[in-house]
Amino acid sequence: MSLLALVQHWGRKIPRRQLLVARGIAVAIMGIYEGAASWVQHALMVAGVIDIPAGLGRRSAYWHLVFWDPWWLVGGLLFGLATRHMFHGGVGRCRGDEAGSGVIAHPCPCACLRKLLPLSTA
Repeated sequence: MSLLALVQHWGRKIPRRQLLVARGIAVAIMGIYEGAASWVQHALMVAGVIDIPAGLGRRSAYWHLVFWDPWWLVGGLLFGLATRHMFHGGVGRCRGDEAGSGVIAHPCPCACLRKLLPLSTA
């Protein structure tokens, strides 16, 4: 939802700090917990350092290690970079309104999102 808030009309009313906190939590879950921590755990399982749970199996642990875990890690990193880009100097940089309330005054998509997602002018 926090990514949609950048390009949807209703996202203009969400305070900037709340969007940053929501994205920080998403990056932590995707990149650190599901990506890096699971990758290390599955690497230790495949290497035989720790036991593989019976419900997972060696073959599944291998595929998690080489396929699924890297995607979660890359996704978390890209989501973090996109958030940093949006809020810290990217094209269409987000700014609070003139009164300094911290509420995003415009949807502020970067150039790549403009190409991918049509924006409403409402």
